[in-house]
Amino acid sequence: MIRNSVVIRFSLRIEAWAKQAYGEEANRQAWFAYRARIFNEGLLTCLERQTEPGAVAYLLMDDSDRSQYETHIRKSGLLRPIFAGTSHPASGLVAEDILKSGAQDVAISRIDSDDLVSVFYIEAINRAIRSAIARDQGFDYVIAPHGYRTDMRRIEDFHHERSPFLTLFTPVYDGRNVYALNHWDVLAQPHILCDEARWVQIIHDSNLANTFTPTSNARSIAEFWPADIPFPDIAGAVWANGAALPNPRGRPPLLRRLAGRLKRAVRGG
Repeated sequence: MIRNSVVIRFSLRIEAWAKQAYGEEANRQAWFAYRARIFNEGLLTCLERQTEPGAVAYLLMDDSDRSQYETHIRKSGLLRPIFAGTSHPASGLVAEDILKSGAQDVAISRIDSDDLVSVFYIEAINRAIRSAIARDQGFDYVIAPHGYRTDMRRIEDFHHERSPFLTLFTPVYDGRNVYALNHWDVLAQPHILCDEARWVQIIHDSNLANTFTPTSNARSIAEFWPADIPFPDIAGAVWANGAALPNPRGRPPLLRRLAGRLKRAVRGG
């Protein structure tokens, strides 16, 4: 049995990143609330709807964010908050918690808090792991290279051979940290690919890296949205292009019908 964990860096105080993400410290509280809205209706919903249940989701935050967590993060049975500081780094706290179980066959996936994943994501990762083991292929990482990028108006197919959607697999867990390896260096490590584990990166105004490709094949989300990835229904959220995500009660008819079809498809209704 594979023991799945998902590690999500949410509000750790990484100085260079924090300056770019929200600027001055006075902006941090509003930034936390903004990102929490995206996480609650986005990634957290995706993880709750996984077809292969049982994963533990570690949400990594700074020690000073305990009250923010209680106020803004939706509570979920799969979510395990980790509050880190200089004397107790997040990687050590996660490793300690995983080691308590004494579990073998540990799969640790890293996903950003503002990303989305297919409801089949963990099932697909586990299937790829079992398949590689069955053919006696050695590997440390599973790369999920195929996904999408969206600004919540358009969506494009995106292939990333050095994808940040990585899973570290260890037959006997030794405390390793999935974030210890820069995803740009993953091809130099023993790895396998999992094309079926699809994901979506959202382009918005507190994201530091995601953009459409110069030769984008983007389509309107009214025309296409991957049916296996829950639609992040966040009324009023503002994205990078200044557009607000449509209010569910005020959507144009086509978007309203699309959202209904997506929800029925994901829930099997």
